[in-house]
Amino acid sequence: MIKIYFNPSCPELALSVAAIMKSYRQKHLILLIASDPWQMVQYEDEMKKEVFLEAEKINNEVLEIEAQENLIPDNQIYDDLSADDKIILLNIHPLNKEESEYLINFFEKHQGKIKLWVDVYNDWDPHVLRYLKSDETCKFLFDENKSVLQMLKEYGFKISEELFQLSDELRDGTVKTDLAARYIAALSAACITDNNSSTGIKNYFDAFTSVVNEIFTGERNAYLDELVADFLKANKQMPKIKKLATDNHKFFTAAKNIGRPIGYLELKNINPSLDLSELLEYGGEMFPWLFIINYNIDDGPGVLFTSSKIPIFELLERCKAILGDIPSLFPFLEQEVINFKE
Repeated sequence: MIKIYFNPSCPELALSVAAIMKSYRQKHLILLIASDPWQMVQYEDEMKKEVFLEAEKINNEVLEIEAQENLIPDNQIYDDLSADDKIILLNIHPLNKEESEYLINFFEKHQGKIKLWVDVYNDWDPHVLRYLKSDETCKFLFDENKSVLQMLKEYGFKISEELFQLSDELRDGTVKTDLAARYIAALSAACITDNNSSTGIKNYFDAFTSVVNEIFTGERNAYLDELVADFLKANKQMPKIKKLATDNHKFFTAAKNIGRPIGYLELKNINPSLDLSELLEYGGEMFPWLFIINYNIDDGPGVLFTSSKIPIFELLERCKAILGDIPSLFPFLEQEVINFKE
């Protein structure tokens, strides 16, 4: 089984993953894992459980993709899962000493299984790097002046030339081609949806793997179409929604009367791809004392607020026990604004 650990903050890695999958598609079951260094150690047991639970689902997807080819029997799926892994790491690197320790622990635990490590990070601790590269069973491709895709091609993976410009666009967030615009919009919509919820990076991971599958199969992915539509709809709605922010709310008249207006925005059943963080920043500039967004996404209520006058983390700590109780929360927040000493 091939396990590909990739840095989720690098959307361009979807193309590298697709290139690797094309090289191994008829020989191995491939599992993608979005991970930071600390997660690689902390959640490894949970990952293993998820792998076994998803095995039949993965096999069904393989059957659909390769309907006319030699198929992988269900029992072989489980044999592959139990067999020795081959691990590939893409842009996984430590940003501090603690993360270096996590990576070293992961490396030592899987020494001999890690076959390829590709990274563009340029600030490795030289002692850590020297230790890792002492393992001759792993090929290290580390070069800050090249992309992961370039290094994979030089290593021997077959990669079409048109993917290189697309990779640069996804990495830099620039849009020169329709395909880059499609993927950037879809990944952005998924990322915003995750930020608006408590799902971690679930939607982003689904979008990332959909990009991989679209490149891998050459077939247009319906989920990406939905995300792009949501992204465009949310961007069209944004200017209109910003105009709804007001300080004329019955809950906060006392604060307004003393010259400390509180901005308020109520949003019901909003598009999950609507960027609430952008709205919060916008409202915070208009209403520096306090700006509140009271919203609902898929029947899930939520409240966000910000202030440039009152230390926001201290304010959150004081009201955390009543965050879900609007009738108690709003009077509390107004009183905090009224009583704050500048």
